[in-house]
Amino acid sequence: MKIDKCICSNITFSEVKEKAMNENVKDIDGLLETIEVAKNCKLCLPYLNEMLKTGQTEFSNLILEKQ
Repeated sequence: MKIDKCICSNITFSEVKEKAMNENVKDIDGLLETIEVAKNCKLCLPYLNEMLKTGQTEFSNLILEKQ
């Protein structure tokens, strides 16, 4: 299973990463304030945290908690 987007906001992690880079966002709080993502179910938060740490935008393993 490929996990590559916030389903609630219908935005890919690649798009989020690009917007974060353009806005010079470095942490999850800045990301949530700046970009329309993780506003409902918040299941994408662990993936967004990992994306910010590693730059990875596609995941094949479930991440169940904010790391």
